[in-house]
Amino acid sequence: MKLAAGLLALAIAAPGLAHAANTIRGTYALRYTTLCQSIENEVFTKTGTGGQQTTINTIDEGKLQQTIGFITLTPSSAGASAGAVSAHLTQAGGSLAILGLPGNPPAQPAQPAVPDMQIGNGVQTGTYSLTLATAPNPSTLMITFKGSKLETFTAYGSKLAGGVFGRIDFVDLDNPIRGKNHCINSGSADLE
Repeated sequence: MKLAAGLLALAIAAPGLAHAANTIRGTYALRYTTLCQSIENEVFTKTGTGGQQTTINTIDEGKLQQTIGFITLTPSSAGASAGAVSAHLTQAGGSLAILGLPGNPPAQPAQPAVPDMQIGNGVQTGTYSLTLATAPNPSTLMITFKGSKLETFTAYGSKLAGGVFGRIDFVDLDNPIRGKNHCINSGSADLE
């Protein structure tokens, strides 16, 4: 789940973590949004009778996802910048573009718009490593959930208390099509 990886980034990558006393650890309540652009290609062709036929080719339907849940960071040892992560999430989402076409019967039948929103729960586990930066620069977090590819995130920590960041905010871009990213992931996590 890209969302879970982003939420983890939110929960642990923070500037100023270069001080051994400052860290991210424990369980955080997460809120995360993914929004991907819809990419369509409209093609006009002349018919034999001099009319025009329109065809919409969908390259990517886009995506809208909202996720809430909890993510737990467990460093491999005290003050470590790598360790294990577990995410318990509920995610709702679907396609951003729901395109219905009126058609031109009988040659081109109508294509109704069919919403596809769904909701589900899941648990993911994996590993992380954090490259610390000095504020105001962002830190870099690399996360690999089991069965998923390595994800890299940028995040900022705040509300430092007792050496633990109580809030993390993050944003990143991903999911390239033809070499260009078309998704934005953003969220926040608050220590429970």
